[in-house]
Amino acid sequence: MIDIIPVAATNVAWSSYLKSILDHTGKNIAKKIDTSPFKLSAYEKFIISFNELSNDGAFKHIHFSFIILLPAKMLLELYETVKLDITSVKALPQNHRLVFITGSLEEWRKAIPIINSELAPTLLSYFNQAGLKTYFKETKKLK
Repeated sequence: MIDIIPVAATNVAWSSYLKSILDHTGKNIAKKIDTSPFKLSAYEKFIISFNELSNDGAFKHIHFSFIILLPAKMLLELYETVKLDITSVKALPQNHRLVFITGSLEEWRKAIPIINSELAPTLLSYFNQAGLKTYFKETKKLK
């Protein structure tokens, strides 16, 4: 039995973020977003605006956390294969663990292609629904 529940994700305080950048750098980083012909998710807007300041780091500043109920044997595989923050506790049913797993978008992009094939499609679906489909294109081989 496996259950995956998203529990936390970065939420940008847009007015504070944009005002602070404008006040302290003189840059209107929202300009590219405002003129985009595409409907952008909040995460895409953050990545685009952050990249107006620096091309290094946007993926490190967006975080996602999940609670995952999984068989105990699968937990060891997670510890051995991914570089995400993992905390686990005993769970019901027997031989299962409740895992709290957190990482930056950058860490998740690296983890999804190598994570257990029973977990990857559901996790990938969550990121796609969050408007991050284009950032996980290289993981299409998961089926």
